[in-house]
Amino acid sequence: MTQASLKIGLLFLLTLALAAGLTGTAQAKPPLTAEQVATIVTASKFGITVERAVEMIRERGIGFTVTDAFLKQLEAQEADAAIVNVVKELGGNRKTTVQPTAAPGILPTEPESPEKAPPPPPPEVDLLPPGTVPTAENWAQFLESVRNRVLRYTHSLPDFVCNQGTRSYQAFGRRGWTQREIYEVEVSYFDRSPHYRQISKYPLFRDVGEFGPVLTGLFAPRSQATFKLQGLEKKHGRNTARVSFKVPQETSQRPIHVKDEGMVPFGYRGRFWVDLETQLVVRLESKSTDMPRRAPITDEEMVLRYKEVMLVDKLVWLPAELHVIVKTDAMGDGGLSSGVLNAGGTPSFQTGDKTSLRWVSFYRNYRPFEPE
Repeated sequence: MTQASLKIGLLFLLTLALAAGLTGTAQAKPPLTAEQVATIVTASKFGITVERAVEMIRERGIGFTVTDAFLKQLEAQEADAAIVNVVKELGGNRKTTVQPTAAPGILPTEPESPEKAPPPPPPEVDLLPPGTVPTAENWAQFLESVRNRVLRYTHSLPDFVCNQGTRSYQAFGRRGWTQREIYEVEVSYFDRSPHYRQISKYPLFRDVGEFGPVLTGLFAPRSQATFKLQGLEKKHGRNTARVSFKVPQETSQRPIHVKDEGMVPFGYRGRFWVDLETQLVVRLESKSTDMPRRAPITDEEMVLRYKEVMLVDKLVWLPAELHVIVKTDAMGDGGLSSGVLNAGGTPSFQTGDKTSLRWVSFYRNYRPFEPE
């Protein structure tokens, strides 16, 4: 594995993780999310100085509660003491003037406040009994039943731990895929969000909202997605309904950071399969459309599959595998600016050969979460 290939993988992670914020002016940048701070820590090892990392964190502020679990995550990443200290310092003095938005596919959430209780889940509505086959007559009710199940998903998940193993690949032009890195993280899910601990040497991981937010972003009413029933199909031994969807760029909740323009949403389309018995989405395939002209990537494709897992005597649908492919005009070897991040915290690209990057993640060894 070369240093250049490592930077290419890091670059895309920075593109997504540092995309966590509302579209805004240069004078009103959103505070950093936990994922963005973790990404800056990674960047401090492969491109920017520790001093610049501290400066970036001070400029943007902290937009989340700094917990002991997060500090342990920084420790696992071998974060420099100066970075850890500034995170601790700003953790009790968070900027909340601008509402943060998470990575592509994740819905924006209210700024965290110790005085404010978390919002309750949407009320459970049994519009159609489980096992109902969708038809032209009951399609509207069926869709609303699925929407209700999806929007309640993260509230219904128990705390758990799993391992996420990822292989990354790279292709230049029309040449085939070349494997680059293999890495693994331990994912602890609690407080309705995932927390990562590095296991392998290289501190890289993919987080696109696979533990619920990618689906809530699709089904949120403000996304104004259109859905069409395509038919019934057996999928992984389950009776499912195949549904196509399309989300326009204007109402999409999936943004990407564009230099000099801030956060710009992009449209996407695809299809998903609904398990008729549980009325939950068990597979999703999506492809970007209307990508902003000056965006650092030109195309993104994603496949997300779920499986039933037994946790604490309860069957729960959880991620089984995640495939992500992005295409960019950035050069493969030597195409990154030496600083990786420019002064504004934006990943820097240089034009050259078209490059495709691919991540394949598998989730295994699900087990109950036991706090230390």
